[in-house]
Amino acid sequence: MKRIAWLLVTIFCLAILLCASDKNNSMDMTGWVCNAKCVDHSTGTATCNRSCSESSGAVVFIDSKGRVLQISNQEMATPMSGKRCHLKGKMDPDTNAIAVQNIVEYAGP
Repeated sequence: MKRIAWLLVTIFCLAILLCASDKNNSMDMTGWVCNAKCVDHSTGTATCNRSCSESSGAVVFIDSKGRVLQISNQEMATPMSGKRCHLKGKMDPDTNAIAVQNIVEYAGP
């Protein structure tokens, strides 16, 4: 009986560690999806120039702190270009780009 109890405790501890390591790379943010050519740095923090009509090139995500983050799977983010969105994704430490898992238009204030 003690062996089973120790086995369950070990499995429980491993499960906690796996969940904790998975959340470290997860991101849940609100910001703007913007064409990389339309990012404006003139105010000191990056913003999306909404009057920009550029449609070619890569899209990036500008978070609420003004950081410009590259997006690795462009096909998910391109339809949201120029919109304020809520993004869930994971940061790839090798490329420093976000792999978008879910993106929806932000309907908040």
